[in-house]
Amino acid sequence: MQTNHTGYDDAPKLGSRIAARAVDVAILAAFDVGLGQLMGFGLDWLALAALAVLVYFAGCDAAFGATPGKRLFGLRVLGPGGGRPTVRQAVIRESFTLLGAVPFAGPVLALTAWVWIVLTIRSHPSGQGKHDILAGGTRLIRVRRGDLANGLVLSGILTSAFLVQSSLDAGQRARIDQSVDLLVPSAPVVLDVGGTRHLIHELHITNMRPHPLSVERLQVTTPASSASLVDLREATLRGAMARVGAPRDAPDPQVIGPGQRAVAYFWIPLRETAPTTVAHRVGIGVPGTPSTTPIVVDSAPVAVLPAEPIALDPPLAGGPWIAIYDPELMGGHRTTIYTIDGRARIPGRFAVDWIRAPSSPDAPKTDGFDHTRNGLGDPVLAVADARVAQVVDDMPDLSAGALRPDAPVPLEEASGNYVVLDLGGGRFAFYEHLRRGSITVTTGQRVRVGQVLAQLGSSGSTSMGAHLHFHVADTIATLASEGLPFVFRSVEHRGAYRSRAALLAGESWVATSGANQSVRRFEHPAPLAVLQFRVPGGQNVPAGRHRSASGPDRRGTADRR
Repeated sequence: MQTNHTGYDDAPKLGSRIAARAVDVAILAAFDVGLGQLMGFGLDWLALAALAVLVYFAGCDAAFGATPGKRLFGLRVLGPGGGRPTVRQAVIRESFTLLGAVPFAGPVLALTAWVWIVLTIRSHPSGQGKHDILAGGTRLIRVRRGDLANGLVLSGILTSAFLVQSSLDAGQRARIDQSVDLLVPSAPVVLDVGGTRHLIHELHITNMRPHPLSVERLQVTTPASSASLVDLREATLRGAMARVGAPRDAPDPQVIGPGQRAVAYFWIPLRETAPTTVAHRVGIGVPGTPSTTPIVVDSAPVAVLPAEPIALDPPLAGGPWIAIYDPELMGGHRTTIYTIDGRARIPGRFAVDWIRAPSSPDAPKTDGFDHTRNGLGDPVLAVADARVAQVVDDMPDLSAGALRPDAPVPLEEASGNYVVLDLGGGRFAFYEHLRRGSITVTTGQRVRVGQVLAQLGSSGSTSMGAHLHFHVADTIATLASEGLPFVFRSVEHRGAYRSRAALLAGESWVATSGANQSVRRFEHPAPLAVLQFRVPGGQNVPAGRHRSASGPDRRGTADRR
């Protein structure tokens, strides 16, 4: 038996050699599994994993005479002259260690590899195996006494843990979860609402599994930076979702039955630069199962609509006027889907209902919210130079003092008397609930911006008495169309109502002062804003780069963005 350089003359025992190999493989396992999570567990990863094994063992032997695992158990690799092996010798010797990469293929092959290693070591108790002879006489020696029993225990623990992890990783790579279909039917839009840019769109979530699923988390992200624009959970998640066809007040809108669809409505204020693409990450749970780990579904990136919203003049004059809408109200314009001609659409996505506000916040109640008035009979104006595309003027108004019709109104009569203007470029302006007999234009007629079209009325389906419903859409059909964004060229912001409940209760609106009470340009009105419109011809239109329904306009330095 040969004597090593430390004075010990016993060859390394089986336990310490296996334990050293287990430590080294555990180190490599952590590295290669992490590498696989970054690049995927494919053939490219397998090649890099094998190379990492060779570089690790051969590099450590040639540079330090031992790997971390060997050093832990007092083992060293010596060359023929008693020093460290050369790089060539280390590469030849450790090429056999590439079998250590086999465990990454699964527990069965892993066990086979470890049996081969143990048998090889046992057949060469002197520490010199076939690979040592091929390398030119290298050998493994023990340079200090180790606790072989502890080595065997540690070897078993590390090997078992690695085999279990390998099995779990293999299972995760092979697992495919059937879950939900994610669809963004209309391109996301960035719109300046009351001075703050918002990202506005919907996500349709359809359950394709044979049992209920629950949306536990919903994120909107920017693929370029993986930043989260919004992260909805619990109450905020439930408030943003509705199941298709379910009552507006249905509980647990985030629970989607087999074959059912739910819609998430996004109206997201933006704090930074508007994204050009967005993606969605949905965390799905299975009600009634013990698992607490949600299934995560990532959608493909969706391009944000690059076009600027159309810039219009106001549809009314004077004021003050209240912009009534609530983007979070289930059953409101923003969240009402109509399925006409085989397609689901939201025509009122950006719709605003207009009624007159009291002349000042401290005006007497008799000058306040009065559904028998609300601006009834006020002139309704063309928002741009346009062509009249459609006119309906045969629906009765509400009887005096009535808030809503006595009987349900069918869909074909819901808009009441209305005028549609063709603004060009696939955009149509809708004026609805007009006063019967007040329409002054005919189909095909050309109109000028500010021209009187009709009077504000209460015809059709209404729940607040007289008012003007105004929106822009992509086709001439009142319900079979998608709502499109729009901004007003210039309005005066005077204040706002605290809430929709405050408005309906007859409370005063809150006036703004200082810089906030100013002329706002190229903005969509904020919910419940109180605005003053200019009288047609009384103010020049500011320049701007927004798309104009009356032709090109160029925005000047007075524009607020």
